[in-house]
Amino acid sequence: PDPPARHASLPAVSPDGKQVAYLPTMAGVRELRLVGTDGAGDRRLIPLDSDAALPGWGTGGKRVTITNVGQNFTSIFSVSLKGHEAKTLVKLPAKGMALSNDGKRLAYVVGTWRASRLMVSEADGKRPRGLTDSTAGWFNMAWSPDDRMLAVTRMDSSGDMQVVLIDHKDGKVPPHTALTAPEERPQWPAWSTDGKRIALQAGHY
Repeated sequence: PDPPARHASLPAVSPDGKQVAYLPTMAGVRELRLVGTDGAGDRRLIPLDSDAALPGWGTGGKRVTITNVGQNFTSIFSVSLKGHEAKTLVKLPAKGMALSNDGKRLAYVVGTWRASRLMVSEADGKRPRGLTDSTAGWFNMAWSPDDRMLAVTRMDSSGDMQVVLIDHKDGKVPPHTALTAPEERPQWPAWSTDGKRIALQAGHY
């Protein structure tokens, strides 16, 4: 039997706050759709053939990106707002990726889910540099609107999770990183359009 229908999942709001990319799954068919934040203009961009897909935005909101996480590789491809010109941007042996809002830098993770290292490179994967060591697990990266900071989920060796902020230029972690109690297992950070607040998922689920 087909899996349960999902009318909308994994929403990603455009940098200007006017559109939302999301992934519905109906009768086992998954696709990338775009709709205005006022509910108008809902339309399909492209069909998808991967269950491990995460929508996002690149090049200042001019294109929608899709991140596909495979067993050994992660890739990002982008598509125009009209559903044309789909193209692969990067493919690396990584556990997860996040393209900066201006499309110039890439944050990604290498290692295992519990012992990984957060990396930053150019958008094509060249000139990589490490921001962290591999004593914890790092995932669910989100760039701030000005592309200076990364909000990232960190999981320590005991399994406790926390969302922390990291400056991508020097890897420094600001002191105000305890966004919620570790036992609430916070993750999936998302920035407000002005960069002053961060929403996150927390609780037992």
